[in-house]
This record gives sequence, structure tokens and C-alpha cells, in this order.
Amino acid sequence: AIDPDAPPPGRARWFGLDDPAVRAALRRSPRLLHAVASPADIDAACAALRAIGQDAGEPTAARRMTPQGELRWRITLRADGMPQLDGALPTLIEWLGVHPAEAMPASGVRLLDLTLHCADPRPVEAAYAALGLGWAVRQQARAGRTRLEARFDTPRGPVTLHGGLPEDGHDE
Repeated sequence: AIDPDAPPPGRARWFGLDDPAVRAALRRSPRLLHAVASPADIDAACAALRAIGQDAGEPTAARRMTPQGELRWRITLRADGMPQLDGALPTLIEWLGVHPAEAMPASGVRLLDLTLHCADPRPVEAAYAALGLGWAVRQQARAGRTRLEARFDTPRGPVTLHGGLPEDGHDE
């Protein structure tokens, strides 16, 4: 989400957050916009994507301080800030040193599955193969915008997060 108290970053915001349709949808309700994947070698993953005509962006160093210490990572950023393949191509991240999950207490939340709804899964399948992703993703042909849907098992029972943008300006 955009921090309303922070100054504009001087570049396009990540995950398409500058897109008016994305901002309007987020004002209506939280939603799953995008996914992030952590390949074993971010540079090799970017090269594999370029070889099939996909551009995840350039790996860019980032860091921030936390109460547990400094986190450092490299993340793929595109100059336009927009996720590719209508949001189905994940942003890539490579953690340098400590992974933030190591300092988090157990939540009891577990991802059950991630479903990708899209009209043409072929370019997504090619990208996932190039990345060597072993994600449990079921691809379902569907007309309209690409969207992700994540199902979780939680201590309060199953929860589903719906993603993407509404087709007609109204939520599903």
C-alpha cells in the first residue's frame, strides 16, 4: 500500500500502485495484486525470462532496518513499476543474509493453494518453467483480466484472498 505520509518516491511505484485502476480498486477493498518469488539465482532467472521475451526488471539492491537488525535483498524492478503478464509474472527477490521469516513467530497460517485465472496460460506456463517455479498453481482458462486467488488455512478456518481488478469497476 502507498504510505500517505511518505513523499512520492521519484519513480514509478512497485506492483502497479500508480495505476489509477489499481488505486481505485484498493480504495474499495484490500486485494491480492501480485506475487513475489525467490529463485535460487536472481540473475540467472532474469536471463532465463529475457530469453523467452519476458522482462521482470533489473535486480536492485534494497535494505531497511528492523528491530531484529538490517534486512538486505535484491528485487526486480521495472522502470514503469508494472507487473508483467497482467500480474501473473512474479516479482523476483533474493534475500541477502537473514530472511525476515526467521524472526517471525509461528502464525498458524498455511498457504493451501494459489490459483491463476487467465484467458491464455501459455505465456505464464513458459515463464514459470523458465523460472523453475514449483508453485502449486492451477491455471484455469478464463476470459477477462488475469487474477490470482490464494487459499489459506488459518487458526480461524479457511480464508481466500481474491486478486486482480474487477472487470466492470465492481468487485466480484
